[in-house]
Amino acid sequence: MTNYDLYGHLIETARKRRVLSYRDVAAPMGLDMDSPKDRDELSKILYEISVSEYNQGRPLLSVLVIGGEKGIPSKIPGSGFYEMASDLGFNISEKLMFFVEELNRVHEFWSEKK
Repeated sequence: MTNYDLYGHLIETARKRRVLSYRDVAAPMGLDMDSPKDRDELSKILYEISVSEYNQGRPLLSVLVIGGEKGIPSKIPGSGFYEMASDLGFNISEKLMFFVEELNRVHEFWSEKK
């Protein structure tokens, strides 16, 4: 899976109002989430996608990628997501609230773009 394929997969996931685990995203790209190098690579790709979305006035698409085990999403995004959001000027003092609001924004934005 290329970065472009990941972008399309994220959009399709948003349209369905769903989320993905890091492992769900990493595996098709040949990345191993047990490898620090591969985790850094995935973080970089997700960072670039969300910064691009932000620069185009759209919500942060990488909010869809959250923690989880065995393909079952169960957590909020990793610390890199919040660092990126803070760098972009978002107030992340209430991380859970920011996550929920941004996830809703992504779902709303992309579900209307069918």
